[in-house]
Amino acid sequence: MDFHHTYYQITGLAYSKGLDFFDDVMPRARVSKLFNARMETKGFKWMESNFISWIICLAGRSIRKNPALQIPTCKTVCKYRMPYETPGLQRNALRIEIFSPTDRCGWNIKPGRIGGNPDDYYPCTCY
Repeated sequence: MDFHHTYYQITGLAYSKGLDFFDDVMPRARVSKLFNARMETKGFKWMESNFISWIICLAGRSIRKNPALQIPTCKTVCKYRMPYETPGLQRNALRIEIFSPTDRCGWNIKPGRIGGNPDDYYPCTCY
């Protein structure tokens, strides 16, 4: 059981389970220390079947205990809402826009984006 492969499996699983702040709660150094300690105390057989789920549960518990890491619930007045302001819709023979852009949520950034443009964020869901 290799730590590097295990760590990448854990981060991928954490991302798919919606643990957005996994790296803040479980940095690589902490996971490495837990990996070595559990390998010595529990053994290879336990590590092979339980370590990844145990780390995910531990990270989820840590995120739920810290209110600063909680994803905000959308309200009517939300400080994260970003109004999407664009010029009027284009209507000509080559391009016809049939929908208006929706407001964006400044909290929910899309993967791989940096947050400099409203298009980097998912649409706001608090309507």
